[in-house]
Amino acid sequence: MTDNIVGRIDDIPEESRFHKYIEEITAIFRGRIDFDKLEERLKEIFNDCLVFLKSSGINFPTINAFLVYNSDQYVEIERLLTRTAINKEVAKGPSTAFVIHNCYFTTIYFNIGYLLENLQLGYPSFILNLVNNYVHEILHIAFPNKNKQEIHNLEFEIVGKLLEVQLPAEFKNLKASDYYE
Repeated sequence: MTDNIVGRIDDIPEESRFHKYIEEITAIFRGRIDFDKLEERLKEIFNDCLVFLKSSGINFPTINAFLVYNSDQYVEIERLLTRTAINKEVAKGPSTAFVIHNCYFTTIYFNIGYLLENLQLGYPSFILNLVNNYVHEILHIAFPNKNKQEIHNLEFEIVGKLLEVQLPAEFKNLKASDYYE
């Protein structure tokens, strides 16, 4: 489960990565949605997050992203794959991602359907929460011994730098206990 970013970002520099992502996603949603293009772009953004974190000196194993576009299917996949999990986070709201480790690589399953269900909040909110979800889960993999609040504090700093924007103060002040039981 990832902390959803609250608050508004009123100043989005045109040269920022955030602005670029918003423009690209907006173009995909104009008219008839091309889901192949959407999938490709969402995976490219995930890879951008991986590259940014690696270039920031953060180490993690090989990670695959599995994007699930139907929230009901996501819930079923999560139920089946985490049935025997030792460490389960109990989220207060809908689950947005979970991680499965095996001896070869790690896979993060993302509930893209949940983000799409909230698209009425706008493309900036969609992109911000997408990138935040990606970074949050990668940080959990990179730093398995950090607690939820330490991960939140790190993700606030990293997401702002990655997107090249100032995140809202409301997000910085969130507590992990707002999202987890």
